[in-house]
Amino acid sequence: MIKDLINLKQRLLSSRWTALDESLSLYPSRQLKIVLQSILNTSDEFPHNTNKVPPGYHFAYLNSLTRESELSKDGYESYQAPTVNKHDFFRRRLWVGGELSFSNESFMRFHEECSLSERIRSYKIFGEDEKDLEFKSLVEIERSFRDRSGNICLTELRKLMYVNNTFNADQQQDQRTNFTMVPDRSIIIKPTTTSLLRYSCVTFNAHKIHYDLDYTRNVEKYPNLLIHGPLSINLLLEFFLNNTMKTDIKKFSYKNHKPMFLNNEFRLNYKKIDDLNYRLWIDDTGGRAVFVDGKLKFYS
Repeated sequence: MIKDLINLKQRLLSSRWTALDESLSLYPSRQLKIVLQSILNTSDEFPHNTNKVPPGYHFAYLNSLTRESELSKDGYESYQAPTVNKHDFFRRRLWVGGELSFSNESFMRFHEECSLSERIRSYKIFGEDEKDLEFKSLVEIERSFRDRSGNICLTELRKLMYVNNTFNADQQQDQRTNFTMVPDRSIIIKPTTTSLLRYSCVTFNAHKIHYDLDYTRNVEKYPNLLIHGPLSINLLLEFFLNNTMKTDIKKFSYKNHKPMFLNNEFRLNYKKIDDLNYRLWIDDTGGRAVFVDGKLKFYS
C-alpha cells in the first residue's frame, strides 16, 4: 500500500490539464446570474457596459469535459483525487478553502479566447494506514486562466481535503467558530433544491452530494444535500459587489469551516476593515456558527 501511495503522489504532482474556449459565451454568465438572483431575491440586470467576466463567474467556464466512466464514485473528478487503479483512498472529499487572485491588466472577456492550465500544486498525506478512519490527504489545485495573448487574468487555488470517515454531526457541533465581528450589511438566504440543481448544471459539477439525496445520506452519512463550495463564494461576491459596486479586486481568500445543508437559512455578511480590505463571511441566522470566512483585498 505504501508503494501505491508513492505512485499516487507522483501521478498527482505530474498531473496537468488544459482547456481552451475560442470565444467565451455570455450565456453561461447569464444563467449563473439567474441562479444567484433567485437565491438573493434580486432583480438587477446583467451589466451591459462591460465585456469583462464578473468576479467569480469563472466557475461557469472551462470545466473539465470528463466522461461519466472516468468520474470517481462520488461523481466528481478522479484525475485530481487520491485514486490508484480505480481504488479511492478516501470516502469523502471536502472543499476546505481557496484563493482567487485577479490581474488588474488582463481580463477574461466575453467573445474572446480564453485558456486554462491546471496542475496539482501540492499533495500532503496525514497518516500511514489508508484503512485508518483518521487517514486523510490535502490536494491543492492551481488553475490559471489566460487571455488570447497568453497573459494570466486569474489564478485560482482550490484546497480539497480527502477524508476516510463519514460525516459525524456530533463532531461538527464541537467545531463552532469563535467569531464576533459585527457586519456592515447582511442578508438572509435559503437555497433550494432547484438552486443546487441549476448550479450543478451551469458549472458542469456532478458531485453527488449536491443532488443525490440517497447517496448523500446512505454513503457519506450527511443529513441532507450540501450547498456547493463555489456557490457559497459566488453568493458572497455577488452580495458584496451588488451593494458596493467595487470591482477592482486583487485577491479573495477563504476557508470553509462547516458544511452548509439544504433547507437551512444562512446569513451573508460583509464588513469594511479599511479602504482596501473587507471581510466576507457566511454564518447561521443567529451568528453562532461560521460556515465560510473570507478576506477580500482591492488594488490601491
